[in-house]
Amino acid sequence: MNHYEVLGVAPDASPVEVRRAYVAKARAHHPDFHAATGGSERARSERQMQLVNDAWHVLGDPSRRADYDRTLSSARPSLSTARPSPPRRTASGASVHFRPLDPDPDDGDAFDESDVPFERPGRTPPRWMVLAPPAAVAGGLGLVVLGLVVSLRAVVALGVLGVALGAVGFLLAPFYAMTGGHGPRR
Repeated sequence: MNHYEVLGVAPDASPVEVRRAYVAKARAHHPDFHAATGGSERARSERQMQLVNDAWHVLGDPSRRADYDRTLSSARPSLSTARPSPPRRTASGASVHFRPLDPDPDDGDAFDESDVPFERPGRTPPRWMVLAPPAAVAGGLGLVVLGLVVSLRAVVALGVLGVALGAVGFLLAPFYAMTGGHGPRR
């Protein structure tokens, strides 16, 4: 079985198709997903995940894929005749037969919007809501320092108020983004 068969794609598949096939196979075979099913099922999923990761390691990189395609066309041994790579070891010495599921396996390639199925439009806070909290904290700290230097309690108090308002802003921006700017849902 070669790397294309492991991922279930044709040798002429586009990089996007290869990536989608990898993500689907990784989600289906990741050992953490099969942790509660028992030892033999988890061991089988670990072996399959190792094959999926090895296939992605080769097919996910354009230069490695080109080299691999050349080896296939010259009839060198394929994945089925090659020995699998040795198991990896963790810092504690435990054997690891899979790589952790990479949330962004394209390693800097173009972003694919289909990879974010749960994103809802219109949930980004307005620019002022993102910039105001750090500006308030910075301004408040500046007023605190100025108030301490010139020994004016009113300026120090105003600076503390600015820092506090900035901290509240840091908390409100994510809340706004989570609720879509529509307040609590009923």
